Amino acid sequence: MLLGLTSGLMIGCIGIGGVILVSALAFVADVPIQISIPAAMMAYVLSGLVATPVFAHNRSIRWGMATWLCVGAPPTAFVGAWAVSVVKPLLLEACLGLLTFCRGSIR
Repeated sequence: MLLGLTSGLMIGCIGIGGVILVSALAFVADVPIQISIPAAMMAYVLSGLVATPVFAHNRSIRWGMATWLCVGAPPTAFVGAWAVSVVKPLLLEACLGLLTFCRGSIR
């Protein structure tokens, strides 16, 4: 529950809760990564549905950009979900760690 609350706050504030939630579930709560990823995705969907009206009310959504993201994301999300089912968990964990590290070192 605490992980969900923290990631929901991060998703709503800055949009990075999914990375935090997957890492926390996989490495802290010892949940298999193939379970952590879809759980985080579901949290992302629900948090996004809650946060979108707030951002829309504040006129902070660029609808043109959002439309293109919505068009491009589903096909590649399907490919990514399929890849999670066939790629070894250790490779997924290594990729997650590398992406998290690289993201942190860019700033």
